[in-house]
Parts: sequence; structure tokens; C-alpha cells
Amino acid sequence: MITDGEWTSTIGNQQLSPADQNPSTTALNLYTNHNVKTHVMTLGEAFAKAFANELAMAGGTVAAIHTSGPDNFALELESLIFGLEDSGVILKVCSG
Repeated sequence: MITDGEWTSTIGNQQLSPADQNPSTTALNLYTNHNVKTHVMTLGEAFAKAFANELAMAGGTVAAIHTSGPDNFALELESLIFGLEDSGVILKVCSG
């Protein structure tokens, strides 16, 4: 999951509420019941915010990857993808 800000209600008028719409609940369900991990990357307003770490932890990946700018984001995303390939989570990309 890539996020640039706090989650909101389905109509977008409340930040970090209502509690029953917290995406951490969905991430926890996916991880607990289906062994699907949620990797979280932040940028912009979401940089180093607690909600992103909460979401990552619920999804079984301990902490969000916090990126401070476009260059850092590209490097971190590439690193995450290569890590997922190396661990067999996703297929390795064909290279020419």
C-alpha cells in the first residue's frame, strides 16, 4: 500500500475515523486469515506518521517504509520489489 496521508471515512470527511473503517482491520484480517502481508510505503503528508506503522504491523510487516521524497521513494520501492522477488512472493521480472 502506498499512502500520502491519513485514512478517512468513506465519504472523506473525517480523518482517522470512524474506527470501523480503519484499514488496519482489513490488513489484520488478510494477514491472520489468509497469510497476505500488507507492505506500507509513505510519502508526503504520511511521512513518519503512526497510522502507517499501525497498518504495517497489523499486516505482518512490522513497520512502514517512510520515504521523504521522489528520489528516495523510487529507490525504496525498487528495493521492496526486489526483496519480494528474492523471497518468492512475486515472480522475478524478466530482464533483457
